[in-house]
Amino acid sequence: MIPIVSVDLMRASDAYTIKNFISDIDLMEKAGKGISIVCSSPGPYAVICGPGNNGGDGYVCARYLAMRKENVTVFYTKEPSSESAKHHRALLDKYPEVTIKPFSYTKEEDLTQFNVIVDCLLGTGFSGTPQGIIARAIGAINDAKSNGSTVISADINSGLNGDTGKGSLAVMSDVTASIGFFKQGMLEESMSKFTKKIVNINIGIQLEKDPTSQIHESWLPSWIEPHPIVI
Repeated sequence: MIPIVSVDLMRASDAYTIKNFISDIDLMEKAGKGISIVCSSPGPYAVICGPGNNGGDGYVCARYLAMRKENVTVFYTKEPSSESAKHHRALLDKYPEVTIKPFSYTKEEDLTQFNVIVDCLLGTGFSGTPQGIIARAIGAINDAKSNGSTVISADINSGLNGDTGKGSLAVMSDVTASIGFFKQGMLEESMSKFTKKIVNINIGIQLEKDPTSQIHESWLPSWIEPHPIVI
């Protein structure tokens, strides 16, 4: 049986794992590495990072892409806010071939020039409607996708609610790289409107308590890949 978790349980399990088993810096390293494995298409790549831990995963992903000699540009909406994200952002300074710059969506500088875009704006803890620069970044990603770019969302499509799989403004992706466990909103029919495929990356997160639900592999919706990537 495949465990399915709520957003609250995922958050609690992250904290439980960091407290008892692995540092937040090392857990973020594993998450970003897993996302980079999902990034199998040739570049150039744009990695779009928000200020939270989802953005931190993006900084790690960008570093692994650079180690593969991919052409990588990192856009950030704000400077990283968590210590682990700041740590991984600083490690990118050792890779001068990676371009890092603030996101500024204009007609002169959009994202359609990139073959692959990695969405690391918002994580599963988000609810509501994206505003300001985050909303503009989501629009830019969706514009690029409609012009042929491949889009990979880290953990969940930015703008979606992880418990419901719904959102009024959200990234449209080709692949969603779920981290830790599938969230219950990913099984909802609404989720299929925002992504073609969801894969799970097992980074060793230990559940703080029993899963919210469990489902047999044969009952998973068609957009979910049942076999995880193990890091």
